[in-house]
Amino acid sequence: MATSTRWLLAVAVAAAALVVVSVAVALVVDREADLDLDTPEGAVQAYLRTVADRDAAGALEFYSEDLAARCEARDIRDSLRYGPDDFRASLEAVTPRSGTPPLTEVTVSLTQIYRSGPFDRGESTFREVFVLTETPEGWRFTEPPWPSWCPRAAPVPAATAVPVSAVVPWG
Repeated sequence: MATSTRWLLAVAVAAAALVVVSVAVALVVDREADLDLDTPEGAVQAYLRTVADRDAAGALEFYSEDLAARCEARDIRDSLRYGPDDFRASLEAVTPRSGTPPLTEVTVSLTQIYRSGPFDRGESTFREVFVLTETPEGWRFTEPPWPSWCPRAAPVPAATAVPVSAVVPWG
């Protein structure tokens, strides 16, 4: 075997080894940790996976009963269909809030990615706060979570004022 052939073979083996090591490292390092679904952050992670899959029915399962009653599945489907092409999310904080019912806020850094051409890629990064409450079914959103949209809850009507002339005197 000629020296140049041995040298070429050695370079090919080294390149192949480098590729194998790179793939192995990418598979191990780039792996997202699965959070416990029984935690608010785990529910947000599972919800964001349904968003990535553009699964409106799956996303709606994470809505509280009150929120699901005012959000139409069509609006959620449209939000997922016309939302970003892709996104990245990073957990920033989990903050319990007292109240009735007790709520938990999960703060996430989101980067939306839009592709509009072969060389153009638009990105925007922002913080999103997901508000959840614990129910017998698990952690559920009490406010419309990104990227969905729902109409505001109908305001509770104020007591109707009675004109003074309509008041019947006592006695």
